[in-house]
Amino acid sequence: MEKEYIVQGCIYTANKDMKFARAMALQNGKILYVGDLQGAKNILPAAPIIKKQGFIIPGIAEGHAHITCTSETVFGVTLNNLHSVEEYQDKIRDFIKTHREEKVIWGSGYDNGIFDSTGPTARLLDRVEKERPVVMIASDHHSRWLNTTALKLAGITDETPNPANGEIVRYPNGKATGWLKEAAMDFSAKVLEKLDCKDYAKAIERYQQIAFENGVTMAFEPLYDCRRDYAERAAGYKYLDDRGKLLMTVTLGYSVEGGDDFTLCFEDMLNIKKSLEKCQNVSLTNLKLFVDGVIECHTAYLRDDYSDSPGNCGRPMYSLDFMKNAILKAEMSGLDTHIHTIGDRATDMSISAIEYAQTETAKLKGKTDFRNCLVHLQIADSEQAKKMAENNIIACTNPYWHYYSPIYYNELEKPFLGEARAKAEYPMKTLLDAGVKISRASDFPVTFPPRSMDALHLMVNRTEPGVTEYPPLGEKECISVEDALQAMTIGGAYQMRLENRKGSLEKGKDADFAILTKNPFEIPKDELYTCEVAETYVGGQCVFKKI
Repeated sequence: MEKEYIVQGCIYTANKDMKFARAMALQNGKILYVGDLQGAKNILPAAPIIKKQGFIIPGIAEGHAHITCTSETVFGVTLNNLHSVEEYQDKIRDFIKTHREEKVIWGSGYDNGIFDSTGPTARLLDRVEKERPVVMIASDHHSRWLNTTALKLAGITDETPNPANGEIVRYPNGKATGWLKEAAMDFSAKVLEKLDCKDYAKAIERYQQIAFENGVTMAFEPLYDCRRDYAERAAGYKYLDDRGKLLMTVTLGYSVEGGDDFTLCFEDMLNIKKSLEKCQNVSLTNLKLFVDGVIECHTAYLRDDYSDSPGNCGRPMYSLDFMKNAILKAEMSGLDTHIHTIGDRATDMSISAIEYAQTETAKLKGKTDFRNCLVHLQIADSEQAKKMAENNIIACTNPYWHYYSPIYYNELEKPFLGEARAKAEYPMKTLLDAGVKISRASDFPVTFPPRSMDALHLMVNRTEPGVTEYPPLGEKECISVEDALQAMTIGGAYQMRLENRKGSLEKGKDADFAILTKNPFEIPKDELYTCEVAETYVGGQCVFKKI
């Protein structure tokens, strides 16, 4: 590609002062001009003009993806998008046939809603493999499924107590079933083989290709795994960046869980941050906290009891005082905080802790530009949205889950939450109406594959792409095409503090953009998912072209 050239086409800039344009003048990876063709020619009179069909948008932002967990699909078996226990068993069995040298069989992508009330059990995996340990990670990454050999190697016996913030699921006789929830997943770290920075580099490169195929040019990864090998994962990024192979821009968060020694974790986090300071395309910018778990494991923290479990509303992973002090320490160290909240009481805690930390930081440092973020927000209301807006708390939404799912909605969400709460889950327009800044995320590999045009469709329609059988999930929460594109581009860039360089097509910014096959403003909204990414550019260079 030329060092300087003019792009001519139908352009959506994501700049509210000039939403649409017909041409961009690009030089050395930067945008010199956006407007009409003659204006571009005036800036670069000798530059070649490249006319593009389709619809040009800024590079898309991924607000929350577990990028290094692509290792699960690169080195393990993938169970995503299967629909029965038998299919899981067959897929694992097929993987074993072609990986006879593997000492540990592992992978991810199973859904808890597929199983009966007992959940995933060791017995089911033992029918596939008895000799070697088998460890499968749930699609939501909040539980794990082990065979009997893996349970033994993990050191789990009938007498092993539940860890704080976790559960070893047991039969009535006290024997472990093989299902580990939340912090109990840490036992499986003893079983899994270690990966090094080159392994993670390979996984990151695979994700980068997936990202470019979907028009994604920047992403946030909250480093999270029971291995706790965050320094090794960060080294994988550095390995690629040093060699000029990391082309997308990535910001990282460091996950601190309920039972962790915060002082040691914070020291490790700052060491990783320092190790990346000279990198061009990756940096550590966030503390990541988990206030609660997920609805399907009854670990989300709710204001009111679970409908199927009177007296149980879940519990938080931390105390409110811990959260206040942790977020304050992050703020004082120049870090933002990215917080997992599913239940409404978890959101209450998060807002309260952030409000405290921001107030104290403002007193001590005079800081006013806060970018703390809540991700998922499955159960939240308009009052919480109002408080988020007042404190400039960003909402990182997950539109890929905003529809009626036979597995999740019918088998888990409606029975566990009750119909009223289930119908009102995953607010979107409520957040926008309150003035909350929003981004969008796939939570990859929870969403697999993470088609960006599916996200666009879901934000606008709240129906599963291509499925007309069910009504929208909370139709009043549908948003416009423009608001959805804003969330996907400049909203995500703002979350990552990249809005001065990326997220919109404006003079002085990086020439990161994607070309769609269709104009989403002109096609019927129920056909938005039929848009595809035809090309992706980073710094003016084509990094993906659909064949």
